Amino acid sequence: MSVRTSPRFWAYSLGAIGATAGFFGPIFLNPESSQGPLLGLLIAGPVGAVAGLVLGFLFGVLPFTDVLRTQALLLCCMLLGVGTLWYCLPEPKVVSRVVEGTIGRCRTATPGVVVELNVARTNTILEQRNPWNRGELAAQGWKRTGDFREYQGGGTCESYPRGKEVLLARTGEGSGLPVLEAIPERYRRLIAGT
Repeated sequence: MSVRTSPRFWAYSLGAIGATAGFFGPIFLNPESSQGPLLGLLIAGPVGAVAGLVLGFLFGVLPFTDVLRTQALLLCCMLLGVGTLWYCLPEPKVVSRVVEGTIGRCRTATPGVVVELNVARTNTILEQRNPWNRGELAAQGWKRTGDFREYQGGGTCESYPRGKEVLLARTGEGSGLPVLEAIPERYRRLIAGT
């Protein structure tokens, strides 16, 4: 058995690929990640080394040629590296939720007003964060809810007449309640296709 097809070499090879991809992947693909390089040091590297040891032993005892063993090792290294990098890609970020419903009660608060809304459905607006589509917005699709929720709004209660159907965008938190504002035109275009 050659050195390149020994279980130890498989363990070193897969462990090094997993550790490298898991260490540098989050740094370049997802810099906001709080875990960062720990993926390579604590998960992908050790798992790659153990998998390499097991696979190296299996390919060593099975009647394969050294060429086939080398090709299998290269394929395993490629799959581990690509899989680890894929796992490092960031999830889309929620930038807003579009709320469709009927206005219930309204009461004055500081600042603005608190509006009770009978929410019929919501649609989440996501910002993509992958290197190839960073900054693009996408609508997740409508989800029916049918519940009552309180939101903070601007202006006065006259702006929120009871029974009026509204389409508003949830933009953040204010005084402990989500804030609703008029839906921006770009969000309106996104949800028109969902």
